[in-house]
Amino acid sequence: MEATRQLAAIMFTDMEGYTALMQKNEQAAIERRTRHREVFEKAMSDHGGKIIQYYGDGTLSIFTSAIHAVNAAVAMQLLFRKTPQVPLRIGIHIGDITVDDSGVYGDGVNIASRIESFAVAGSVFISDKVFDEIKNQPVINTISMGLFNLKNVSRPVEVFAIANEGLAVPQPIDLKGKTSEPKNKLAVLPFVNMSNDADNEYFSDGIAEELINTLSKIEGLQVICRTSAFSFKGKSQDVREIGKALNVNKVLEGSVRKAGNRVRINAELVNTADGYQLWSETFDRNLNDIFELQDEIAGIIANRMRTQLVNKTVDTPEPSQNMEAYQLYLKGLFFYNKGTPSDYHKAIQFFDEAIMLDSSLANAHAMIASCYAALTSIGNVNPANVMEKVRAASRKAIQLNSQLPQSYLAMAMLQLYFEFQFDEALNNINKAFLISPDSSDAHYVASHYYTIINDKKRMVEEAELALRSDPLSLIKNNQLGEALLAAQRIDEAEKQLLKTLELDRNWRTPLRNLSFVYIASDDYQKSYEFADRIRREVN
Repeated sequence: MEATRQLAAIMFTDMEGYTALMQKNEQAAIERRTRHREVFEKAMSDHGGKIIQYYGDGTLSIFTSAIHAVNAAVAMQLLFRKTPQVPLRIGIHIGDITVDDSGVYGDGVNIASRIESFAVAGSVFISDKVFDEIKNQPVINTISMGLFNLKNVSRPVEVFAIANEGLAVPQPIDLKGKTSEPKNKLAVLPFVNMSNDADNEYFSDGIAEELINTLSKIEGLQVICRTSAFSFKGKSQDVREIGKALNVNKVLEGSVRKAGNRVRINAELVNTADGYQLWSETFDRNLNDIFELQDEIAGIIANRMRTQLVNKTVDTPEPSQNMEAYQLYLKGLFFYNKGTPSDYHKAIQFFDEAIMLDSSLANAHAMIASCYAALTSIGNVNPANVMEKVRAASRKAIQLNSQLPQSYLAMAMLQLYFEFQFDEALNNINKAFLISPDSSDAHYVASHYYTIINDKKRMVEEAELALRSDPLSLIKNNQLGEALLAAQRIDEAEKQLLKTLELDRNWRTPLRNLSFVYIASDDYQKSYEFADRIRREVN
């Protein structure tokens, strides 16, 4: 047969747990595989599918229509719910394939396989391309699982679950598959304040932080969190060293000069491998145009990094049309990011003032919730006195803009540590992941959740994922150390907590945790030494 090219809907299926069952009960495994083939072949016949290959516990097939493929998948999963049940994962993608005597080939086949690996037993997962084909079908319901970087796939792929009655729909936090880190990794360094007034530093910091938020919406681009990027503030460090420290291949840096209602922003994109400047430009604008300018810079960066902006189904509104309120919001961010109890209280004052001028400023409500959650977590305020404030601020932020993950995460931390509503906390963590699948903060809170329920594997995995885009964060490095300690991986916990101390040798929390590490390893002398350091050196 001569090789031919065609557009097809590609379906992969895989029986979960088949290999383990074969080792325990060969006859039961054979019966399960037989039932799988009977149901599978009937679905192919009923919906116009073509079987390409059986391979042990899985199959590869193609359809001329995405709708036919999805209908076949739904029919199979509903039948597999009946006894004898077959736990099956299904993934579907649509794309160009090459067909010859030995099988089918093409990127579409790889993508379908990767999507199947994300699925859970009883579910049907589809790619964004399949979703586009079936989204107007009233009898097919879908839920977005988020945007993912699939192994050996050049572009991020949005994955959807078919949500018809009877099908399994996992929470985003439970997804597992063959992911890979984005190839494009960017750090936005703090912009230098070139204004005559040193008090305008909040504005230059705020511009850089807002650019981080905007650039995080770009497909295929991993943007380093503010905490790690801003650790280089005020330091004259070579961008090549910064690239190694943050594990990024590009850096965006610049300066801001604000005078009255005018602002000048100089920005440049630098390659960290050789320090070569890839792009540089100066922008002169009125303050009222600042949001459009942030989008313009993000678009230029997207083009320079050869990627594209995500097409969001829900648009994120501008923070505020009231420039005075927006500047108060930026001042609040400035103090929030200092991370001390007194600064959290100052931040709340600025956020409150911003809301007085613009009550629709969702970001300010969300940050008030985050401030109070942070204050309770470090024991600075009585949780009973602020729990309702966290709830009210989070709910108001969500009401105004449901696309702010920090609102859900603030609620989750409150529910984990002070209300002990673990299911509700997990629900809020998953809502944050739906908005921002690669959110470092969501992974950080998820690690806390799995620590509390004592899932030793997941508590460490989530802490490691949190550090991927925030490698210099104190609290996230410490959380990995705590997770390793809770998982009884004592040697790794010691190494991680000592690494955390290198970031801040006087921080009480890793000192305390190291004291616990040495108790666990029966080194009571060292445990005493670290406990004594807290007494002697830490205020």
